[in-house]
Amino acid sequence: MISEGRSKPHKHSFRGVARVFGYSIIILAVAVGAVMIGSAFQVIHQFGAISFPQMLMNLPGFGGGEAEVAPGLVEEFITRGVIIPLIVVAILCLVAGFSLVRGAKRGAKRGPIMTVAALTAVVSLGAGYLTLDRSIGFSAFFFGDPQAESLADYYAEPKLDQPIPGDKNLILIYLESMDDAFGDETLVGTNALESLQDATDGWGQIGRYTQNPALGGWTMAGIVATQCGIPIRPPEGVALSNDESDDLPEFLPGAKCLGDYLDEAGYRQVFLSGADQAFAGKGSFLRTHGFDEVKDRNYWREQGETEFSAWGLSDRRLFARAREEALALRASGEPFVLSMLTVDNHAPVYEAEYCPRTGIDPFLDAVGCQSDLAADYIKFLNENGFMNDSVVVVIGDHQVLPSYDVAQYREQLPDNQADIVPVFNRFWSPQGSVAFARDSAHQIDMFPTFLELLGAEIADGRGGVGVSLFVPDGDARTIGTVLPMSDAQLAELLGSPSPGFYERMWGLEEKAAASVDGDS
Repeated sequence: MISEGRSKPHKHSFRGVARVFGYSIIILAVAVGAVMIGSAFQVIHQFGAISFPQMLMNLPGFGGGEAEVAPGLVEEFITRGVIIPLIVVAILCLVAGFSLVRGAKRGAKRGPIMTVAALTAVVSLGAGYLTLDRSIGFSAFFFGDPQAESLADYYAEPKLDQPIPGDKNLILIYLESMDDAFGDETLVGTNALESLQDATDGWGQIGRYTQNPALGGWTMAGIVATQCGIPIRPPEGVALSNDESDDLPEFLPGAKCLGDYLDEAGYRQVFLSGADQAFAGKGSFLRTHGFDEVKDRNYWREQGETEFSAWGLSDRRLFARAREEALALRASGEPFVLSMLTVDNHAPVYEAEYCPRTGIDPFLDAVGCQSDLAADYIKFLNENGFMNDSVVVVIGDHQVLPSYDVAQYREQLPDNQADIVPVFNRFWSPQGSVAFARDSAHQIDMFPTFLELLGAEIADGRGGVGVSLFVPDGDARTIGTVLPMSDAQLAELLGSPSPGFYERMWGLEEKAAASVDGDS
């Protein structure tokens, strides 16, 4: 009898512990699912659907390095993607707990409630996985078809029949988040690019110049695609960092990019950035591929600059510095590359006092101001003779992100055009009007096109995975290239894991061979 009496408290105690443990697991599962859903929707809101490599390349401590990030972005993500979902879960738990207590007083059975709670946890986790996968695409990256085509099947280093003569400089201006549509009043309510359109009147232009969804809509993806002709991503299983003591201090050392060819041709190369060069490995990439100097936010501070936005030196001061740099480079007597990247219209938008306000949209005001600054810079180049011996290219680094209000103009477009909105692009050559053989191109096609604009002749017109715009559709040289592919087929190829290819691009094959040689 004593033994029987004692077993009941133990049995009740065990059931109580099991019940608490079960509820804890359910609450944890619902919370994890809610955070996954919240984070996924926040990623889509801020950046649109991205790739898993893109996420890795921008995380602090990975590709994002120790660079300062504009205030507000991280806080907004944590608030909307983590804190709010957890608050919602907490409220639901309180409501459920209150219902359980009331039900217990009335003698209701817990079984059905536990079943509903367990199903809620399963649904929450399932929905979280699906939405997060849709936003960052990790399933495609980790579980993609191993038999899928590799980028290695289409990659080619340019073979120069005619080397770069070195008689033309290159002035390459990347405009942050710049859609060509910002110059279309019918789409955005104003022409924010009027001054830049006037300054580049008669220049070459690609009617349908897009980034392709698989290339990613972020600055470093645009720079690598246009200068190396490949998508950017880390090698499989490797986390990247900008720490110089890291095992991968070089950025895509196995790729031969625009800067490498120009370095071989004797060009002096300078990159001006208002932002921190450490962010997303920009400085590491440029130094790896032939650039002599990278001047960024920290450099400008040391030079006594004081006009800074959340991201870096204001565009007004950056263009002023670019004038000084152009004159200094020309005085050196060497052929040169002067490249720069604007930042003022990057969220949070810099509402500079020197920029006129229309009241339509702060972003479009910043675009209009940037248009005026770029137009004034082109006028400076004209007045100082740079247009006589320099190729000048003005292009957007990528499309505007969907989180910007102005991106809603895409809803006015037919469904089959929403993803092919042209990125702003204009081309000047001292040899006369730039006439391309194709009116449709992706960012990967810029690499070989830049080389040919500078006077090189490429045997098959190929560079990276791209094909020069001086090669027409249907030309024999397009056989075996990506040109005959549809946008969907190209996106599938550009998004393919291609692990062996990226091991080569990051120099891991050589590193492994060197390690074996050293051990032997």
